[in-house]
Amino acid sequence: MKNHAAQATMQKTLCSWLMELLLAHNQHPSDTEIAHVNTAKMDHNLHHHYGVILKFSAAIHILSSQSISPNNVRRGSTALSRGMQGWARMGCHLTPYYHFGMHFAEQMYDFGPCYATWAFAFERHNGKLVRVNHNQHKGAPPDVTQGTAKRQAWYKECWESLSAISSEIYRIVFEYLRHKWHALLHLKPSTSIIGEGENFMGHAKCYSHVWLKKLQYDDDIPNFPWALWATDLGVTVWLAEHLADSEVIPLTALSGHFVLAPIEVHDQKFWITVAYDHTNPEGDVKVGDD
Repeated sequence: MKNHAAQATMQKTLCSWLMELLLAHNQHPSDTEIAHVNTAKMDHNLHHHYGVILKFSAAIHILSSQSISPNNVRRGSTALSRGMQGWARMGCHLTPYYHFGMHFAEQMYDFGPCYATWAFAFERHNGKLVRVNHNQHKGAPPDVTQGTAKRQAWYKECWESLSAISSEIYRIVFEYLRHKWHALLHLKPSTSIIGEGENFMGHAKCYSHVWLKKLQYDDDIPNFPWALWATDLGVTVWLAEHLADSEVIPLTALSGHFVLAPIEVHDQKFWITVAYDHTNPEGDVKVGDD
């Protein structure tokens, strides 16, 4: 019932705005033009909406980068404009904010990337202030002392699980560091107590490297509907559960977070990753010449 009422309101708003637009261009419209406006409806075709959402999502991913070039400002603004025009042609309800979005290019040329001007940080800290319990009213967050104790217990658990590494990880890290530091010192395993050199005990108070298994790309992966926009969207498709051998890499090589979404297509499982790196563009996947 609520959905029907919402659609009726949107239908009424659409007809009202189209009538204002018609009268702005022609103060004496014909009966046919008026009837066309009064019978206008929003396009509910999912395929059309999906095409517009791809353009809109790519535009947001480009324009919200921490570092952006003038060329990418133009690309992102063009994709955003095409998305907005697509929804307008479909008769969708667009608020004035969509019109403001058409002026992002001029704003970025004058003031720099979105990171320099947007208010997300302020809104996030305002949210923290709102949740502070200062009057003991019912429904407030847990006591600060209780929350601190929980955090300390969690930190202790994390430290105990990270301070001692397994034999497999120890071997990988040891071989990596021995090769990397060979010009500075002679690194010995923890079981070797005779001779000169430094023993690697496998305990750490801070971390400069991590061990991981990389996802593997396969040429047989089919093209998905977003393939043409994959680079701008930061979306990559991998075979599920197909991982390379363990290796050690420096923490500085990690670019940021990503979303991992498992899907199944024609009885074949895939992993979809969506990069959340807004600082450094992700490198292209190397594929063979064949």
